[in-house]
Amino acid sequence: DVAAAQIKNEKSVDARLSLAEVLKDSIEEHMADPDNASEEAKTAATALKERLVLLYNEIIELEPTKTDAYFGCCELLKAEGKVLEAVAVYCKYPLAPPGVEAPEGDAMIHGDIVTLLMRDPAKITAEHHEQLGISLTVFAKKNGLSTVEDWLEKLVGVNAFEVCKSVYCGVNGKPA
Repeated sequence: DVAAAQIKNEKSVDARLSLAEVLKDSIEEHMADPDNASEEAKTAATALKERLVLLYNEIIELEPTKTDAYFGCCELLKAEGKVLEAVAVYCKYPLAPPGVEAPEGDAMIHGDIVTLLMRDPAKITAEHHEQLGISLTVFAKKNGLSTVEDWLEKLVGVNAFEVCKSVYCGVNGKPA
């Protein structure tokens, strides 16, 4: 039937998330015993991981607020030691508009950004200060300022006073 042939399937986020789960399971099968895995299994797992990262990024493009895709993608990147790449993926997540309380997913993503960047506060560059301030603020607004105090103390220890100021001002609704 010509009409049926002209129907184009819509890209489905749910179908892609299901495929991602299958790919993750396949990676786990290939790498069930990483110390004894063959080179062929390691190569296959690497190819699947690369495909999975691309799939998660496609899901993020289709539905930018689908937190499962962010967490899945960043989990893979973190496991590979690609911390700044994971932060870059998380930074694609759209923030709730000012004055609107952030959903739980926002706080979780921003909490992960902070955790990644604060692994070694002395190595945080100026280019990460703005994102760190935003993420600390979102996390603190959702979970309370006391949840970020240890991180803020570490930032004071490396003279990142502007980040701390932006967080305190942001949480209290004051201009920085």
